[in-house]
Amino acid sequence: GTHISNLVGIKFTSYRLDQYQACLNVDGGRFDIAYGHDEMLLPALAVGARAAVGSTYNIAAPLYLRLIEAFQAGDLVVARQAQSHAVLLIRTLAKYPFHSAVKSVLAHLGTPAGPTRLPLARLNEDQQRQLLDELRAIGFFDWGRTPPVL
Repeated sequence: GTHISNLVGIKFTSYRLDQYQACLNVDGGRFDIAYGHDEMLLPALAVGARAAVGSTYNIAAPLYLRLIEAFQAGDLVVARQAQSHAVLLIRTLAKYPFHSAVKSVLAHLGTPAGPTRLPLARLNEDQQRQLLDELRAIGFFDWGRTPPVL
């Protein structure tokens, strides 16, 4: 095979956790393999993930920190609840052009990141208002933004 001397890691974005785990174990585990599906963070941690890259971490970092800390502490009840909330968040965002929805929430939270670039669709004002209403209705601004207890 091809050898890339300066390769230190990759982002793995697949639901195939068996393949992810195999990647984690390549060459004695020397590569950084970040997991890339936010809605599958808990099972990825269970097979050995030590890093993750995901869109919704930008708007719900406290939720994911709570999930990780609960997993590390062996509190699967709290970790599962946090993962369930993450899935609810992602399903809500997925009703809209996803990356535009994330950017709208970022702007609402005080970190405007500008619009998505073409060809990705942008949310109009009604969609932005509706998205924020849906996020309020599911409690996102409470459980998604509450820092974990350290």
